[in-house]
Amino acid sequence: MKMNRMDSAHHASVVGCIALCFFCVGLLAAPLVGLAAEAKKDNILFNVAFGALVGTESGMRLEPVRNSTILKSGDKFKMMLEMEKKCYLYVIYKNSQGEMSLLFPYGIEQFETNYQTSRKYFLPPREAWYELDNRTGSETFYVIASSQRLRDVEYLFTRYDSAEPARKRGIALQVLSALDRIRTDHHDYTIVAEAPLTSDTTTRGVERSQGADPTDISSLATQVRASDFYSKTYVIEHR
Repeated sequence: MKMNRMDSAHHASVVGCIALCFFCVGLLAAPLVGLAAEAKKDNILFNVAFGALVGTESGMRLEPVRNSTILKSGDKFKMMLEMEKKCYLYVIYKNSQGEMSLLFPYGIEQFETNYQTSRKYFLPPREAWYELDNRTGSETFYVIASSQRLRDVEYLFTRYDSAEPARKRGIALQVLSALDRIRTDHHDYTIVAEAPLTSDTTTRGVERSQGADPTDISSLATQVRASDFYSKTYVIEHR
């Protein structure tokens, strides 16, 4: 098919207009992409505190729990979570015998009912503390924050809680496998900041509390900022 000179000029004009339109759309889209990336950044923001009461009744002191913290039978520990931005927090516990518990949320339905920002959630709730029994070994805690609900993990814990004892070990292994897969899927996640909220995060003896509650683990809180996903594992060496 032949194209005369007028048609050719018209065609060139149309092509030029199309190219200009794509250029303008690109200019408009670039800020939007930047805004989306900025919105994604820091969409996880929460405080976490993990502390242990060690020593005797007459000389008990509060210490921060870090990875590979050594505790003995009879020592007590507690965790605090506080969201500053809405995200989904999970605390999963695996004891030295391989048994697992979902410590937080208190129940899966909590995400739909009693789940608020700027509120402190304690594990265990209120004034109670967990206490190490006589079964020694590694006690592992997985703290996970996600911008999306981890429904596979929730489903596995629903199965685990209702399973016969003989089947629990197999489901526990599935939970660990699911956690590994999720961490692999988010291997490029960025921790923007992880810093203590107060300058006094060292060991605080009862005698140094100066009227403050020596068992208030909020004084040990660390603020976590991340994009989309965060994961940290604490291991208590129970001896």
